[in-house]
Amino acid sequence: MPKNIIIKPAKTNESCHYELSKLSEKNHRNPMSFEHFSSCIEAKCSDTTVSDELDRMNDYLYNDLKYFCSYKLIKRILKQD
Repeated sequence: MPKNIIIKPAKTNESCHYELSKLSEKNHRNPMSFEHFSSCIEAKCSDTTVSDELDRMNDYLYNDLKYFCSYKLIKRILKQD
């Protein structure tokens, strides 16, 4: 490994806009896609409420009302509105 490569720590306030937009699309509301995008959000955010709401979204993948209530709360917490 070359010695001139500098590894920067992850930003603490990384945007989750892309991942959130994918979670709102109907074609990404399957267990495999949801797991991928939600794990990206959890990696960028350490908020326990966000993690809890992502778990709730996973439980209600096929219930639009409960799924999007959790989705909107996550957007508000992450200030992605």
